[in-house]
Amino acid sequence: MNCLELIKEGSVCFYGLGRESKALVSYLIAKNLLKEVVYCDQNEVFLDSIAVPYRKVNLAALGDFRVIFKSPGVSLYQDVLKEAAAKGAVILSPSQLFFDLHKSYKICVTGSKGKSTFCSLLGDLLNSFGVKAAVAGNIGLPLLNLIEQEFEVVVAEVSSYQLASLNFQGELGVITSLFPEHLSWHLSEAQYYKDKLRIAEQCRRSFVFSGEAFSLVKKISNTLSTQLLDTTSLPAIDFDSTYFRAPHLKELAKGAICTLCEYLNKAPGELKPEEITLIQSCLRDFTALPHRLEVFYDSPDIMAVDDSISTAPQAVIAALMSFDSAHEIHLFLGGDDRGVSQQPLISYLSQRVDVQVHSYSKTGWVIHQALNDKRSYYSPSLDLVIEANKEKFLASKGKNKVLLLLSPGAPSHDQFKSFEQRGELFKSLIKTFLTKAQ
Repeated sequence: MNCLELIKEGSVCFYGLGRESKALVSYLIAKNLLKEVVYCDQNEVFLDSIAVPYRKVNLAALGDFRVIFKSPGVSLYQDVLKEAAAKGAVILSPSQLFFDLHKSYKICVTGSKGKSTFCSLLGDLLNSFGVKAAVAGNIGLPLLNLIEQEFEVVVAEVSSYQLASLNFQGELGVITSLFPEHLSWHLSEAQYYKDKLRIAEQCRRSFVFSGEAFSLVKKISNTLSTQLLDTTSLPAIDFDSTYFRAPHLKELAKGAICTLCEYLNKAPGELKPEEITLIQSCLRDFTALPHRLEVFYDSPDIMAVDDSISTAPQAVIAALMSFDSAHEIHLFLGGDDRGVSQQPLISYLSQRVDVQVHSYSKTGWVIHQALNDKRSYYSPSLDLVIEANKEKFLASKGKNKVLLLLSPGAPSHDQFKSFEQRGELFKSLIKTFLTKAQ
């Protein structure tokens, strides 16, 4: 029984009214498939604009429903959902309907880091080659927003949260990177990897383009047919004069180009000169996605970069590797503690004596205590750590350009509604301070 048939049975509840759930509610109402919205959430603003009655239920009532559409941010492993499932409830992702109904070639992308940038570039590449393609999913546009539009290819970014409860048949599956993340949601590292690798089980073919990620996939499961993309066979392409000049971004770009070749059913070495020109144009014209190594201030003396999307220690390391020793680096990090070990980042920062660390919140305190030296500063919140140390930024101005880098390496939800809000605050505070200092 597919998702639509279950909905027609009635008895549907929405657990969490996030972006995806709102898109599903709107679609079902428009199709006259939902006579009442029953929900369990604190977010009620959206409901004022809908055209059908709505009512709120508490957690204890979830077991009374046949179908529960769970927002990605709600952990599948909550006891209340386990109890509801034991009573016969079917727990689905709001995006399930898209995968059931939309007739397109689906390239599904996941990864612990880099999936949004990868998806965005792959979408650009496909369209430049004359393929009518759309990019949606965890990147910010709900997949359901595409359900009545025709595309040859949909590049679907899917998170581990979504993969845990999605059932679909994709054509190509891509894993951009793999390291422990979101442990408080998945409850264990093993479950995180199991949920993440469901993409390989549900796509006809699956790939990684990082040797490290490939080794980890094979270590976790030797039954998956996931293959390692050979990015070494690409023809000469200029990455160094584009956004993708940093090592980890160059790896993402090479992976996207090789994935394009997989879709076109040609080896990378078979790319024609005119096709390489199209690829080069896409790389040159690519603009950083908001809050992903986004340069928002650049003067002869100071550069400021917002990498608020960074929610894991490995992401901070990748961000720092994007900038060479020609910079005086001030790193802002910290956030909620999700149970992920900070040791890889602590070890890396211990070797990077050129980096001044301005930490805040829970994980920031852990790192500050571990570094325990004059390069490390701590305040309880992002705004306070900027206020307390802003004179140091100007004092660093010398022969090297000063880099102010927000790469938190942790979730935002202990102090912010989202990583976007965190990034916007950082940009506002830094811009205001630098403008006044001129």
